[in-house]
Amino acid sequence: MRGWLRVRRFRLTLGVEAGIAAVLLLAGSFSIPMPGLLAAQGLLVPIALLAPLALSTVLAYGLTAGDELLEAVSSRPIAILDTILVYGMTVLMLVVGFALEAGGLTELGAAAGRNSCGYVGLMLLGRRVVGGQAASLFPAGFALGVAAFGGDASGNPRWWAWLLADASDPRSWLLALTLFAVAAVLRTRGRGIQLST
Repeated sequence: MRGWLRVRRFRLTLGVEAGIAAVLLLAGSFSIPMPGLLAAQGLLVPIALLAPLALSTVLAYGLTAGDELLEAVSSRPIAILDTILVYGMTVLMLVVGFALEAGGLTELGAAAGRNSCGYVGLMLLGRRVVGGQAASLFPAGFALGVAAFGGDASGNPRWWAWLLADASDPRSWLLALTLFAVAAVLRTRGRGIQLST
């Protein structure tokens, strides 16, 4: 078990989660302007809502770090352990975000937790399409797409740009959690996401 945790970069993943929490605490609602192709003034994107991209990236990295042949003949249920790791780290980030916001330490904790779910869902779907570490390009590409096309003429996020929506927007939760749930269903049915490739 200790070897699997080392190969999957468990300590690094915990460090990334701590780093995201630090960004939530220190950056607050500080935003960076992103040039939008459809918005005259572009979009202001809070750094705290982009920070969870690091979680999907480190998980994608850890899932590809092992030896596929050795893991295929391992007596340990590697695929189940990988599933627990991915979902556990995502839920932990969601809980941390809610806790920081409930404690009055940040205004964007719940939204960052929601974004973690959406980003990890996109990464897992990306593993199905392109496999390996390239899967982390899916959430990053989506974030860039939102920056370019996600604003309307007045600079407000469009309905599908869930990563910029306020945490009180139920549609944003529906979209982000649907991505995460689809990835979970595909994994459970064994037809889609292969976490231990």
